[in-house]
Amino acid sequence: INRKLALACISCVQNDCLKSEMEKRRLSEIRAIEHRDRMNRIFNSVHSGLVLINLTDYTISDINDSALKIIDIPNRDTLQNQPCREWLKFGSCLEKACSPCTAAPAGKPMEDTIETCSGGTVIIARTNIQMSIEGRPHLLVSFMDITKQKKLEEEQEKMELQLRHAQKMEAVGTLSGGIAHDFNNILQAISAQAELLSMDEEEGTETHQGLTDIHEGAQRGGE
Repeated sequence: INRKLALACISCVQNDCLKSEMEKRRLSEIRAIEHRDRMNRIFNSVHSGLVLINLTDYTISDINDSALKIIDIPNRDTLQNQPCREWLKFGSCLEKACSPCTAAPAGKPMEDTIETCSGGTVIIARTNIQMSIEGRPHLLVSFMDITKQKKLEEEQEKMELQLRHAQKMEAVGTLSGGIAHDFNNILQAISAQAELLSMDEEEGTETHQGLTDIHEGAQRGGE
């Protein structure tokens, strides 16, 4: 009887331990699911486009809603585990191999472009961060659409060039006006002197005619 009682107690303890272990696993799985859901919500709430690339085969592990909106792809499932070069057509990747993704300075933004599925091109500010997930190397690519900002900068630069050109023309006009004024004063002095000298000469003489021509020419030049 004592042996049976002992075995029953052992069995109860084992059952309790098993139940406790199962409960721990269940709670751990719940926490893991909650953590994954929380991270997914954060991942998709970020305004910047985020793409997680598996560097072992250069496939897309995950992509957030902002990135889908920028590159104009309605369905996330379309990109899951697909080669990144087929869908993420960054300008730098089109010009070279995939190495620029990993060779770019980590955490430092770089200007790039990306083609959309509708055939457009978006100018982006892009940042690369390498990380390890479950022992495999990954690259987190973060990018923002700066197309409007670049257009505004170009328009501002054009306006500044136009302003500088207008200022130069204004300066030239002021200088020209000053030169014309000084030149007109000189012509008026020449005209007055020629007129005075002609009064001392007899009309019809070559000297009188020459002084008259000088006077009249200076008058026309000053008009």
